Amino acid sequence: MTSIRDGNIFEAMRILLPEHRATVERYRERRSRRRPPDLSEDELSEMQYVLAEAVEERKVVRLTLFGPIQDEVLEGVPELLGGRLWLSRTGGKRVPIDCRRLVRVEFD
Repeated sequence: MTSIRDGNIFEAMRILLPEHRATVERYRERRSRRRPPDLSEDELSEMQYVLAEAVEERKVVRLTLFGPIQDEVLEGVPELLGGRLWLSRTGGKRVPIDCRRLVRVEFD
């Protein structure tokens, strides 16, 4: 019979209690989550420029928002209301934008 010291990972998993397995799975999931990209000053300046132009001229933009599992892409016309950035989407629905999650801003 092989032992844990021989490198048999399945032998080690067999001795875990079910609640410990759940904890190990949560830990693995947290470690596998994506980290937000570090944007350069040039990238931040370009996003700010595109947003300012889009707000002023009411142009449609495509925003990419960072997500821990998958990025979210939204399209619409950006607006500044009450010091916050909102995106007016088709159908008249306004969505608040968390600027800390912005990864990319581009004209549609």
